[in-house]
Amino acid sequence: MVHWLFEILAEILGVARKRRPILLIPFVLGILIFALIAFVRVGYQAIPGVGVGLFFFVVPAVQVLRARSALWRSARAPVLDLRDPPTEEAARDLPSTARALTYLTIGVTHVRRGKLADADSALELIDRDLLLPDEERLFDGARAMLALGMGSPVRAASLASKALPTRVADFDLPLGRALVTDAWDDPDRLRSIDETWATSGVTPGTRDALPRLRAIVRLRIDDELRDALEPWEAKALADEARAVGDSALATDLESRSRPTAYR
Repeated sequence: MVHWLFEILAEILGVARKRRPILLIPFVLGILIFALIAFVRVGYQAIPGVGVGLFFFVVPAVQVLRARSALWRSARAPVLDLRDPPTEEAARDLPSTARALTYLTIGVTHVRRGKLADADSALELIDRDLLLPDEERLFDGARAMLALGMGSPVRAASLASKALPTRVADFDLPLGRALVTDAWDDPDRLRSIDETWATSGVTPGTRDALPRLRAIVRLRIDDELRDALEPWEAKALADEARAVGDSALATDLESRSRPTAYR
């Protein structure tokens, strides 16, 4: 009962996926009327009671915000960070949204550390309908990493198509390579990947994982783009081409990385 009420309060305060802003004004007015009545009847002695009421009003929002912050901190922390994730037992005592975020924190932490069984256990407990879109992508990314770790690259690629970009480098590089490798001989799929990443704000480049992969995808779709590469760009992309299994493209890019190479 208390968890259900706290979840409703989180929704009213706008920190959960389902939001009830229409209830915020009457709820706040109700608190103010209650506080006014309390002050009229008992004076300053009502302050502790009103304070407790306000405390319980904001607690659900604080729980969700703390769980969300912990999730992204854990997802982007160094892999060798030895801090333990929350426990599943502790998560069970939280309202629905905070609980889902905490389970996701546990799953992401374990999958990044290679503890696949523990990660699978935590991810199975998550209600994805409680997650915001970027958290859903992270959830699918964790499941895709789990599939990779269990030797299922095709399933990993399928999940990665929904997950990327996760904005977590440890996920984006292996999942991006799995997705591109799986689609390498299908120009239509590659065009779809290129369009999806463009819509998500991934621009072709050589520095970060997905920009490099998008650049390679575009070279695969349109051979003429190779002629526009600077030698340093070709050199930076050669290794990525080899990583997705195209040694011929890698060799061509390496030849273009030499300023004196014949074209």
